[in-house]
Amino acid sequence: MASNGSQSEASRRGSVMLTSPAPLFNPDDEYIAIMGVTGAGKSTFISKLCPSAVVGHTLVSETKKIGVYTYQCGGKTVHLIDTPGFDDTYKSDTDVLKDLAYYLTKSYKEGLLLTGIIYLHPITHNRMNGTAFKNLRTFRKLCGEQGVGSVVLATTMWENVNPPELGVQREKQLVDTPEFWGDMKKHGSEVRRHHNTRESADSIVAFLLARSGKTILGLQSEMVDHGRSLEDTEAGREVEKEMREQREVFERRLESTKRELQEAIEQKDQQHVDEVLKEQAQFEAKLVAIQKGRDDLRISMEKLIAEKDKQHMEEMSKVKEQLTGAQETLKKQVEEYEKFKRFQEAQAEQHEAQKKEAEEKYENLRRYANEADTISFFMAGIAAASEDRQAEQENKMRETLMMANMMQQAKMQHNTAPNYNAPPPYQEYHDQGPVFQQQRMYMQQQPQGGYNEGIAAGVGTTVGAVSGVALGGAAALGLCNVM
Repeated sequence: MASNGSQSEASRRGSVMLTSPAPLFNPDDEYIAIMGVTGAGKSTFISKLCPSAVVGHTLVSETKKIGVYTYQCGGKTVHLIDTPGFDDTYKSDTDVLKDLAYYLTKSYKEGLLLTGIIYLHPITHNRMNGTAFKNLRTFRKLCGEQGVGSVVLATTMWENVNPPELGVQREKQLVDTPEFWGDMKKHGSEVRRHHNTRESADSIVAFLLARSGKTILGLQSEMVDHGRSLEDTEAGREVEKEMREQREVFERRLESTKRELQEAIEQKDQQHVDEVLKEQAQFEAKLVAIQKGRDDLRISMEKLIAEKDKQHMEEMSKVKEQLTGAQETLKKQVEEYEKFKRFQEAQAEQHEAQKKEAEEKYENLRRYANEADTISFFMAGIAAASEDRQAEQENKMRETLMMANMMQQAKMQHNTAPNYNAPPPYQEYHDQGPVFQQQRMYMQQQPQGGYNEGIAAGVGTTVGAVSGVALGGAAALGLCNVM
């Protein structure tokens, strides 16, 4: 058995949906079929190992075709084959068997042998009902005696059983009843529990991988090795038997409706007549479908493969058309994206240009602001200097005026002073000292009126200078005011 370490190292390689085995698949790969009734959890089991698998959570079957999901496990390439059940929502049992026969026989002819089969059964079913029992019988016939030993019978949905002892009782009933799992276990089938976890699914797959050799199912051997038609295989006979029993049931029910219809007509109960006619139509349609199913079983392997290959080619043609349409749509989307991308680039360039222009404007404004601050600083300095100069001029003017005033006062005092040329009284000469006499002698030597005129000329010169200073100060003040 593979180790838990190798299981934990398992990595996904994606998944692909196929209607037939892909020619690039390697015969040395591991192929495991997942089977069981609708709602047993086949897609859920696969999704634990391949998360890309589609999981259905409704009463409608999600597996309409055989799907192959591939992943790596313990260094091996494992292909999980998802199959529809014989109670499929959209397919008759004959169609399901034909799909399985086509895949199994074609893969067998191409050397792609199964490693084993995992058959799932929900433990939530309180009994083996008619549908589940029919599915199990057909599966048993499909495997044949040589294929039963490669089967794992796994119960699912244990998390939904309460109390757990109830599930244990149901499992024991399955194993102890020969018609259920008892006979298959006796011939080599393994019974396991799947607990809806990755580890649980890994352990079941690892059990099959640890077994040596491949397996050949009874259906494969019958159709490929012995050349039997599908209806002559054990699985075909089982399906035909089920359809024959269904036909007998519907024929009896159709006969009963005929009697009911006659009674309704006699009683003139039109509503009941309509109901019976509707029921008859349903039974007749069922009988037609059953007969078609029986006829479809009469097909050889060659015809079956040719028919399915044709269907496959038609489906591939439709897929190709869809792919072409998708490519055209994608091309248009790419063009729209490129157009939008160019528009965005143009918008980005325009935005960048606007940003650059705004930055330049801001830089200019900042420079102008700095220059304005500098000019304001110099103007403030000039104004301060002018104020200082004006104050200085005013001080000088005041000093000059004060000096002129003092000179004027001195002149006025001189005009009222005594005449030193007149001979003073005797007593004044007598009282003065030698200095005064020298001054008097000097004044007598000057021309008459010379002293007074010199003083007047000096005062006039001083007043003119004061006036010039005053005018200069006024001009300076005017210049400052203009600036």
